[in-house]
Amino acid sequence: MDLSKHLEKAEEAVKRKNYAFAVNLYGQLLGLQPDNGAARGGLRTALFKKAEQRKPSKAIAMVFGGIHLLFAKLSTTLRKNGAAAKSLERYLAMDPLDEGVNLALARSLERAGFTASALAVFRAWAAQEPRCLEASREAGRLLYAKGELQEALAMYEQALKVDPRDQDALRARKNLAAEGALKKTGIETAQSSRDLIKDKDANKRLERAQRLQLTPEEIEAELDEVEARLAKSTEDVEAMLRAAALYEMRRD
Repeated sequence: MDLSKHLEKAEEAVKRKNYAFAVNLYGQLLGLQPDNGAARGGLRTALFKKAEQRKPSKAIAMVFGGIHLLFAKLSTTLRKNGAAAKSLERYLAMDPLDEGVNLALARSLERAGFTASALAVFRAWAAQEPRCLEASREAGRLLYAKGELQEALAMYEQALKVDPRDQDALRARKNLAAEGALKKTGIETAQSSRDLIKDKDANKRLERAQRLQLTPEEIEAELDEVEARLAKSTEDVEAMLRAAALYEMRRD
């Protein structure tokens, strides 16, 4: 079902600051397509803007919406993640800026298999609260899984601004850099750098290339490979540069 016209109508309502109409329309669209990322992200944006226009009362939200949090917790315990997500959305309609509930919603959506919606929620909250490490990091992870490498890198960079020592973000950024290196030097015959990473020999070469120092045995083994390449083609610039680096490691 094509919902593009309805999404445009909801986006236009947000631009006109008719947030109540937009929230209602986005809710209807999600009833039809629960994993529509555009609708899920649009709903979050509309609710954030509505809250900025008129700050919601957390006390009132807890009185009238606390039951939804209880249902969400029970549904999560029973592994009914779709039901948990619905309950969390109902609470967030009253208290849209609750960070913990926004993150719980994204996690419930992902567990329910609604990855496009989970990504939309993580990204929306990362845009709303750039200091939230989890939102940026998890958005990066889901973008990476989709193959959207530049967008994933931007999310991990945002996460590292919050915590420069976060190991998950550092590791992911290293992997993204590796994929970029494979695309530049990587052997372009593969359809994607992921195909190369799956190949054990390519993975070993990549890992060695990223390390600043190798063992003497590793240096000799790789030099044999590189020199064999140079024997086939004396104009292989990449092989020449790698050979130079290996000779330097060998102090030769």
